[in-house]
Amino acid sequence: MNALLRSWAAPSAWLLALPLVLCAACGDEKKAPPPEADAGAETGPQKPVLGGKLAAAVKAAESAQAAAQARSGQEGPPEAGIFAPGAADKVAAAGAPTRIELLGEGAEPRVSLAYAPGDDEQRETVSLIVRAQGGGIPLEYSLALKLDKPKGDKGKDDKKAEAPAAGAPAAGFRVVARLAGIGVGPQIPKDLGDQLAKLKGSEIRYLLSPQGVISDSSITLAKGADANLELIVRQLVEAVGLLTPPLPSKPVGVGAYWMATDRLTSAVVDVVRYRVFRVEKIEKDRATLNLEVRQYVAKSEVDAGGGQKLSAVQFDSLGKGKVDWTAAGLMPARGEGQVRMILDGKVATGQQGRLQTEFQAKVAAVEPDRKK
Repeated sequence: MNALLRSWAAPSAWLLALPLVLCAACGDEKKAPPPEADAGAETGPQKPVLGGKLAAAVKAAESAQAAAQARSGQEGPPEAGIFAPGAADKVAAAGAPTRIELLGEGAEPRVSLAYAPGDDEQRETVSLIVRAQGGGIPLEYSLALKLDKPKGDKGKDDKKAEAPAAGAPAAGFRVVARLAGIGVGPQIPKDLGDQLAKLKGSEIRYLLSPQGVISDSSITLAKGADANLELIVRQLVEAVGLLTPPLPSKPVGVGAYWMATDRLTSAVVDVVRYRVFRVEKIEKDRATLNLEVRQYVAKSEVDAGGGQKLSAVQFDSLGKGKVDWTAAGLMPARGEGQVRMILDGKVATGQQGRLQTEFQAKVAAVEPDRKK
């Protein structure tokens, strides 16, 4: 891996930014304010804030989560944004399936929402920019998605949700997403652009349940691609996961809202993520969903890379977005989301440091060329 690629790829994956900020923060005790909150914002994911009508949904969701934790002897989401030792495992253990809680059924008429993709290949454009400590480079991915049929099996039932084997993840559709192309801006040096171009042909495989829960994911890089670039593909996987809505099992109508709770590694931080989806519009097989995101640190000690350990003191992470969901789509017809994260902490020497990231993603289905 050449020096140019190494100097860009790691910071874009948030692995080298933190040690630099720790040095810059030495002796600086002043903390920057957390992400702004605008109670009237309703213009889409321009700011990762708690906004307008969704405020009630998120508040109800957090109250419901707090009540559930109280029943299990656990406290609600921590004010400092950091779970006590072992508490996060009782809320969302690492590797556990996403939990979906319906908090409001919405108005009549109500319909059942479930994924029902066809056999045809689907194409999506994913625009992604990841900023660490304020710096980032936008990338645009072209994805070709289809159901991953077993070799030699030409049966008509390949597209149906498969039955799980003993100990296997929940039933679902096996999906393969091939990286058909990657667009880079003119600000990226040619040498780096050439390295990124070698990612073309890389594949992401995962299991998608009928209710939209993603599990059992894996990445296979294209032949000739630098292994370190898997970090870049992981960011793409995170974008797909953020904007793929898990759905409740019961029928819902306009105004319905539910919470999806899961565990993931975002940047280098182990977090419990709460996503609240609210129905804005709904049809039989289509729905427009608003999204609010809250994240909390699962473990107070963060591996910052380079042998450094960061003890978290304060954590704030908010996000929002909007998704146009269709039953036939393996990904949304359109969607956008943004999540910001600020982690304040200390290293073993007592120096204060901050990790600040911003994750922005947009997806759009590409209509097939009928003439072709």
